[in-house]
Amino acid sequence: MRPSKTTHLDAEHFLASHEASSPLLEDILSDLSFDAPTSVIDQPFVNLLHQVAFTHPDKTAVEYQQQTISYLDLEEKSNQMASFLADGKVKEGSILAIALDRSIEMVIAMLGILKAGCAYLPVDPKLPHERIQYMLEDADVQLIITSKPLLQEVRCKAEKLHIDTLLPILDAYSPAFVDRISSASSLAYVLYTSGSTGNPKGVKISHKNLTNLLLSVKKKPGLNAKDRLLAITTISFDIAGIELFLPLITGATVVLAEATAIKDGRLLHKLLREKDISFMQATPATWRMLVMAGWEQPLPLRILSGGEAFPKDLALLLLRRCDEVWNGYGPTETTIYSTMKKLAITDPVITIGKPIAHTGIYVLDENQLPVKNGTIGEIHISGEGVADGYLNRPELTTERFVPNPFSHNFPVLYKTGDLGRILPTGDIECLGRIDHQVKIRGFRIELGEIEQQLLEETAIKEVAVHPWEDTPGNKRLASYVVLNDPSQAAEGTFAQLVTNWKENLSKKLPEYMIPADWIPMDQLPLTANQKIDRKGLPKPKLQRTASLDAIEKPGTETEKTIHAIWCKSFRVPSISIDTDFFDMGGHSLLAVEVMTKVDRESGKNLPLTTLFSYPTIRKFAAHLDQSSNDHEWRSLVPIKPNGHKTPIYLVHGMAANAGTFFKFTNRLHEDQPIYGLQSKGLNGKDAPNHTIQEMAEHYVSEILEHDPNGPYILGGYSFGGYVAFEMARILIKKGKTVQSVIMFDTQAVNLPLNDHLDDSALSRLKAKFVKKKVEFQVMLKAPKAFQQIKTRAAKRKRLQLLQKIGRAEAPTSDDRTAVIKRIRALNYQAMISYRPQPLEVPTVVFKAKIVPSKSSDHWANGWTNYSNNVKVIPVEGDHFTLFEEPFVDDVGKKLNMHLKESSH
Repeated sequence: MRPSKTTHLDAEHFLASHEASSPLLEDILSDLSFDAPTSVIDQPFVNLLHQVAFTHPDKTAVEYQQQTISYLDLEEKSNQMASFLADGKVKEGSILAIALDRSIEMVIAMLGILKAGCAYLPVDPKLPHERIQYMLEDADVQLIITSKPLLQEVRCKAEKLHIDTLLPILDAYSPAFVDRISSASSLAYVLYTSGSTGNPKGVKISHKNLTNLLLSVKKKPGLNAKDRLLAITTISFDIAGIELFLPLITGATVVLAEATAIKDGRLLHKLLREKDISFMQATPATWRMLVMAGWEQPLPLRILSGGEAFPKDLALLLLRRCDEVWNGYGPTETTIYSTMKKLAITDPVITIGKPIAHTGIYVLDENQLPVKNGTIGEIHISGEGVADGYLNRPELTTERFVPNPFSHNFPVLYKTGDLGRILPTGDIECLGRIDHQVKIRGFRIELGEIEQQLLEETAIKEVAVHPWEDTPGNKRLASYVVLNDPSQAAEGTFAQLVTNWKENLSKKLPEYMIPADWIPMDQLPLTANQKIDRKGLPKPKLQRTASLDAIEKPGTETEKTIHAIWCKSFRVPSISIDTDFFDMGGHSLLAVEVMTKVDRESGKNLPLTTLFSYPTIRKFAAHLDQSSNDHEWRSLVPIKPNGHKTPIYLVHGMAANAGTFFKFTNRLHEDQPIYGLQSKGLNGKDAPNHTIQEMAEHYVSEILEHDPNGPYILGGYSFGGYVAFEMARILIKKGKTVQSVIMFDTQAVNLPLNDHLDDSALSRLKAKFVKKKVEFQVMLKAPKAFQQIKTRAAKRKRLQLLQKIGRAEAPTSDDRTAVIKRIRALNYQAMISYRPQPLEVPTVVFKAKIVPSKSSDHWANGWTNYSNNVKVIPVEGDHFTLFEEPFVDDVGKKLNMHLKESSH
């Protein structure tokens, strides 16, 4: 599939897609000129790196955290890696996988693979194991360079070579340059992208493809030896090739951003300033995150945006904050970028610009004929960037890589599936997709791949997956499902089906490909041609009210009472008695309101967690009828008591209730027992505990009564982490085994909490500013959760105001709201009086990636001061949204993984 060698920029095929009368054609062609000789383009880029290494031997090539490596050391280490691999380990032309965390060693390994005459397959260790296994098998990978903590559960025939074991033995190999690449047409890497048939497809990129791209981008936007580029992209995303390799052929420095900084706009902004970054590439989603994280003052920075469409409002914001803003466009199949455009404030529209060097762009109609300027057609690409096709997919290669009738120099055209038109300036405007491919956060997603996976579910008859925006710029995937059995569309049944489907998808697809919204449909809307009318699919947010049409009405007197309470709290006319309280949008604060009303109507005082255990009107009413008022109130609450694994005991947060942990019910292994602990005194009768030590003694007594022998896994959210830590001390003193203490974003670094006591005007202003930045990050990542939180807060303030002016009934001293408020105040006093003492116990910190305004950003939340065995697991969200959708999915998944690892 490779085009024949060319010695000059082939301009005639570009002219074929323009009207000859265009007054700017000479300017266009001069813009496309490329001054690199063919001999340079026709060589692997590692040869250019080899030359640079001896031009700048002592200069820093790569920097990561406090570590650096010079150009000469990088050259020699990667040569030694290549020598090791070439020494009978692998054959030239083999595809080797690389699955490493961000590090200097990762760069050494990538270069070593290339110099050994092999191609690398980047693997993101966070991908589902089934997807990783498919990629490894499809590419016939014989060797994976990884590290011991990664890919432990991935079964494959490939040999796993651990980088920690490999590095010490490299000194035994020659540091001389390894010239093992047979030609520039040899394979450099294989990168898997989403595929419409249900499995990802591997794109084959040659050395010549990559060299042409790097030399072109070196010229425009431009990079030189004085530059420092901040690399933030995972190597499994194609634009990472620009970040890692472009600086290395120019003598510039690659600054690898830490994984924690990549999704935190504040940390990225800090890196840009403190590391003197002059160039950065990112997707529009990352640029918007940076702007909203507080980037106001201009920086001496050139930026390149790629991966997805560049919104004009965002481009204007960035143009005011940096020196230059460039927009790049190109599919993976044409080697990252095929066009480039320097943007200006005066641009009427955001375009993708003109072709890069040795690249041709055609806008063609359905008959593969050029359209007139200004007419919309499909964008086709030819040139040195066009890939060798798809690995082991000849039919798909033939379909997408077609003959080029306009040029003999570049005989292959790649059909992008993107709509576009050529403007009078010669710039190309991209206008979206022809097919059902979308981009979310820069990742290319074939909707057909998700649909194919869902059609394997026996309950699903038809399905359509479609993107929508709940807020501008925030795309979500919605799945519209027609069931084989229409009766399963009932809310409770359908919700359980969705849980199962999402779990199955998570084993095969990356997180960004799992739909966030699920809508049952009687039938999918069709066009006149009997195709799915995607424009006719309803917005997911309209479905909640529509679902109330099919209502199972209350029958018993208790059901009618509960139904009336729920309707008033949710402000809806009617609710099916089988609708889940939390699927309706219920949350812990609303649960307090509902249970307070139940107390008054029934004369009974059930634990708040009852609503989590019996979340429908039918189930709750039946439990209420069977309960008596003389039952013993206990702090230990069974959340999921069944299972043979070691139980996990989870302590409430400041608000005293254990209801939060019911969200783990369907997110942990089916054999994992879960118990919650709620504050003593929530029944309004028992005297509450006043210190963390008292709470720990009380909770340990109930745990020992439940399970006298152990071992024990303890955990706590926020405030509850301190209690769990103290419980571990008591149990260990009693000779019991505590496997681990899990801190869900508990901050030890702030004790004592003096910063909370600073009430100066400056402190309040600073806290308000930081709070707004955190809120925006939450809004970007979880707009639905953010809106729910803001709505709850607004309702709470409104109710307090109405109570204050006498327009709403004020809470009595013995209702749940007042009781929780008193216990919360006691818990706060207990927290600021608590001083943890060091303890030899494995401590696991689930650290929120978004750090709130009143939390110190210590890497382990300060627990290294109290335990010599601390493990940190970063999780999505901030301190207050860890257990909100969609962040709770990430917490549940990683907790499940930790429990599985600890059991081994």
